Amino acid sequence: MFTIHILAAVAEHERRAISTRTKAALAAAKAKGKKLGNYQRIAVAKQRATVERAEVMRPAIAKTARLSARAAAAELNRRDVKTASGKP
Repeated sequence: MFTIHILAAVAEHERRAISTRTKAALAAAKAKGKKLGNYQRIAVAKQRATVERAEVMRPAIAKTARLSARAAAAELNRRDVKTASGKP
């Protein structure tokens, strides 16, 4: 019983130490400007933006469907249609 009690006390001490180290690491990361939180929300927002852009781009792309890739790119550049990153 004594051994089990000692092992339980050591485990509890380690749990507290892990918690302290984790909190310190998160505080240090936050202080450095790292964003902490739920990245799933960000991924959903990016996906939504991608779908919206695809719907806006659909008519411009449809008009170049029968062209070669190079001719389609030239036509989209002529119409000043930018990529998602804002480049021609």
